[in-house]
Amino acid sequence: MKQLIIIYFVFFLALNSFSQELDKRYNKSHKKEIKGWEYLFEEDYKNATKYFEKAIKIDTTNNYAYLGLAIIQGIKIDERDELMNLMIMNNDDFIDLMLKAAGGEESSLRGYVFFIIPIIEYYKKSEHERSEKDFFEPSLAEIKAIFIGGEFTENNEGIRTVKGQYKNKERIGKWKYYGYKGHLTKIVIYPDTGNYVTTQWYKKDGDIIKEDVDDHYESGISSHVKTIVYWQEIPGKTGEYLFVSKEGYCIYDINNYVRFDENTPDNIIETKFDKYYNRSWVIWKNGKPEPYKGCWYDGSEETIYLSDEQKPGVYKWDNCELVFFRELNQAEKELAEEKKKRIEMYENK
Repeated sequence: MKQLIIIYFVFFLALNSFSQELDKRYNKSHKKEIKGWEYLFEEDYKNATKYFEKAIKIDTTNNYAYLGLAIIQGIKIDERDELMNLMIMNNDDFIDLMLKAAGGEESSLRGYVFFIIPIIEYYKKSEHERSEKDFFEPSLAEIKAIFIGGEFTENNEGIRTVKGQYKNKERIGKWKYYGYKGHLTKIVIYPDTGNYVTTQWYKKDGDIIKEDVDDHYESGISSHVKTIVYWQEIPGKTGEYLFVSKEGYCIYDINNYVRFDENTPDNIIETKFDKYYNRSWVIWKNGKPEPYKGCWYDGSEETIYLSDEQKPGVYKWDNCELVFFRELNQAEKELAEEKKKRIEMYENK
């Protein structure tokens, strides 16, 4: 028994030592890779190549170092015309580097190529030909922050400004978004640990409207966790709000069902659905729900498949009124019949 314990202990020490060695190797490689990106964005491709290759020598799984080399390879290709993308994809050295950057996953190759093509095209141009308008999203400023780390500011001609930061290729801290005339529109808070991302929405006068919490998974999928309301948005009325609470009121919590009752603060607008899944609204006043004539944005369509009060059909919102637009088509009529059967089955249980 003692020998078995000793074997397990030795194995644990060896495994721990190996893990620490991998961490050290990763950190050393990561530092060299970042240096490579710094040189790349300075257009010193000789030193950039040297540091990317050093990073790979330390850790052959450093995908971002291969990506950097692929960008340099693309920039060095002589041809410059509308078929540049195709010519790059026919370059064996470029394909080999891109496959390594994608971890050998051919299914991911296309996404990586689309990401780096704007970078290659930008740096192939002479300085007077370049324009950061060539980048849509992410911007060049954000791309530099992704690979090097640190803060960045993206200013889209006064229409939208973003201030954020990256660390180890991940978004961290508070990201601030400003709209027209520099009004703060939202703050997105990325956690140091965990997957919960908080988004705070703001009015033009600086008051917080609401706070959304979402769980962001590594797969890229996210699920909504919680909503706290400070000012109630009026359905269909852009920029119009009703005050709810200075402290905020939770209207949705995935872990705790929220029931509106006599403790519900004034001006909470609750969406209701009848048995046919048609939408209506109530507004809470003095702990009681009252009918509320809500609406949706002008021009938006709403399909009513079944109703005791309205003719089935497709309607359009116009000045807070539903206006009949057209009859249901055949596919919509069949869907209405299916809905009717499901409702009847449920009612007969």
